[in-house]
Amino acid sequence: AGGEIKKVLDVNLNEEYFFSHLSKEYSLVHLFSMLQTPCVSLWCGITMGGGVGIAYHSKYRIASDNTLCSLPETALGFFPDVGATYFLPRLPGYVGMYLGLTGAQLRGREVITVGLASHFVPGQDLELFQDKLSSVGKSEEVESLVNKYRSLEKESNRIEENLEKINYVFSCTSVERMLDVLSELGDEWSQKTKDRLLKMSPTSLKVTHRALSLGGKLTLQDCLHMESQLSVNFVKKRDLFVGIRGVLVDKVSTRLDWDPATLDDVSK
Repeated sequence: AGGEIKKVLDVNLNEEYFFSHLSKEYSLVHLFSMLQTPCVSLWCGITMGGGVGIAYHSKYRIASDNTLCSLPETALGFFPDVGATYFLPRLPGYVGMYLGLTGAQLRGREVITVGLASHFVPGQDLELFQDKLSSVGKSEEVESLVNKYRSLEKESNRIEENLEKINYVFSCTSVERMLDVLSELGDEWSQKTKDRLLKMSPTSLKVTHRALSLGGKLTLQDCLHMESQLSVNFVKKRDLFVGIRGVLVDKVSTRLDWDPATLDDVSK
């Protein structure tokens, strides 16, 4: 969560705190993935970053009208972790690459469209849904309860309207080529997406693209190990602290002073 990330600055760049926090998150993700008991997670309000990673392994992932979901790590000089390198490549088409690189925000039913949430319950029904959920005792009863809202999930949205372009652009084999294709398309969505990518940390973009490309072929445990190794390197980089301060503390809306400053300058 944002408050936890800001503590990295408060403790004067304390690497031990940072790694301890991440280790707990990664262990929790692995634990959730191993549970035999069906879990229900309610994606109410802001559901971002590590919250998505932990909640994703629930069998029933409930979005609602007020759900605001994103993986904003590339704007923070980091990369989508907490299992994101595992589940993002497994979303339909290349929408996972799109979400991981751009940090695009999803609202309401859009979270269903991309496959992050499994079910949708309207806001006015959430309280009643939770009351009924607390009284069921069998997985079959949970299944029956969440399926009552199936017909409400199908509604056109922004993501659905742009899926063809998302798959075309984010199937490219490099971030540089994605930017070129966005320039070639030239429509409003493409220009906004290009501008968004250009605001992100170049290092974060390249590492995220590589990690998601690999993650689709790895097990969850292997992905968590990869994320752990990447985290060790990111905490030694200036971008992470520039991103945390700029986005979460100073709330700067312009491009931050990343180092390296361009994709071309990022070493392999």
